[in-house]
Amino acid sequence: MRNKNTLIAIAALIIAAAALFSFSQSTGDMKMDHQGHMGSASESEFSSDEIMFAQMMIPHHQQAITISAFATKNSTNKDILSLAAEISSEQAPEIEIMKGWITTAGEALGMDHSMDMGGMLSQKDIDLLSKAKGVKFDQLFLTGMIAHHQGAIKMVKMIENSTNAEVKSFGASVIASQGKQITVMSELLKNIS
Repeated sequence: MRNKNTLIAIAALIIAAAALFSFSQSTGDMKMDHQGHMGSASESEFSSDEIMFAQMMIPHHQQAITISAFATKNSTNKDILSLAAEISSEQAPEIEIMKGWITTAGEALGMDHSMDMGGMLSQKDIDLLSKAKGVKFDQLFLTGMIAHHQGAIKMVKMIENSTNAEVKSFGASVIASQGKQITVMSELLKNIS
């Protein structure tokens, strides 16, 4: 009886060792991502569309921050001041995230050709906004930022088929946050007009 139990124990150990060896071989190309989750090496890489999206969205976000900065000196509307602060505090860290993707991919931060970035204000629009005061500023700010946010949401379509969990989550966050802000700005614009 003892020999039979010993043989069963040895067989169980051999099976367990074989299973462990098989598992370690199948996960050989796995690595930990920055949050400590396991992911395959291919999941941690960024596609050309994802990098192009980041290269385009960084200046798009930078313009939103520039526009928001005008509010602190050109508006007295507390709702607009609060919204401008929210936009800056959300988009500045997002810029750093996207810069990180580009750096990880070994690509240049800027693009070597121009692309149409939806909702971007022209230099003339920026000049008008920088000089406008009070209600005039508020109207220009809201109109410009609504279009700017709508453009950003359209740009997210570039990454809608991403298989990278971080990129997909980022895109969903942009749509949710900027969509909510568009609703708020549309209501504010109705009350100002």
